[in-house]
Amino acid sequence: MTDPLTNPSAPPAQFRAPAESEESAAGPPAGRPRWIELYTHDVQAAGTFYSELLGWEITAGQEGEALANPVTIGGDLMGSIEPIAPTDDVGGWLITLGVAPGEEAGAVGRVESLGGTVVVPVTEVDSGVSYALVEDPSGARVGLISDDGGPMAWGPSRPVWFEVLTADLEADTAFYREVFGWRTHRMMVDGESFPYITNGQGARAVCGIGDKAAFGEQDAPARWRVYFAVPDVDAATTRIAQLGGRVIIPPFDSPWGRLLSAEDPLGAGFMLVSLPG
Repeated sequence: MTDPLTNPSAPPAQFRAPAESEESAAGPPAGRPRWIELYTHDVQAAGTFYSELLGWEITAGQEGEALANPVTIGGDLMGSIEPIAPTDDVGGWLITLGVAPGEEAGAVGRVESLGGTVVVPVTEVDSGVSYALVEDPSGARVGLISDDGGPMAWGPSRPVWFEVLTADLEADTAFYREVFGWRTHRMMVDGESFPYITNGQGARAVCGIGDKAAFGEQDAPARWRVYFAVPDVDAATTRIAQLGGRVIIPPFDSPWGRLLSAEDPLGAGFMLVSLPG
């Protein structure tokens, strides 16, 4: 088994769709990812990159609509690409976690007492749907949305894992547990505790949190990152370069599939994984 301590980008949970029987036994974990958004200085360049690399369908939203550039896969709405000003430095992927409808105000009300920051207070974005933007105690931004649906659709070209790398594992784990209702479980590697905690256990896990120093990123800011599934990570390496992106960590094998770390042409980081057969 590959040891994540010597393989800084190895994710903590098996990449596979949860079995229906497993989900029905306890229900999907609270605080699961429900939405992704890419904030970028060049929407057209970013859209071209991801549509060519992952086959996404990206359309321009109409004036006055909530989404600037909706992203769909096979007709399923998955997220959006949003423009930011040239002077704005908060670009990159933003993950939004769901809470049960009616619990948004209570969840956001706990943010500051747990060491976090409220960036955007609870705001109604659609009929019966409320949204907020917060930062965890280490400064990683995460969205919060009222939602009672199941996990995001799973499969090729879609996000299959989400994790936040943090400076204070204990404080941030308590934050996500108390604000978003995570069911937390510490990861074990070869029988030993590893500084990584999942929301949900085993095949029910939907996202996680890790000590960024254990992933070789002690000097990087705390942040969420997303893993997209592709048929062949090695082939994607060449394609990323052709499309103007950059491979940060070349492909390597892990117990959860073959992985790589990359950046799009605008510098937004993401992970790719070839799912096990």
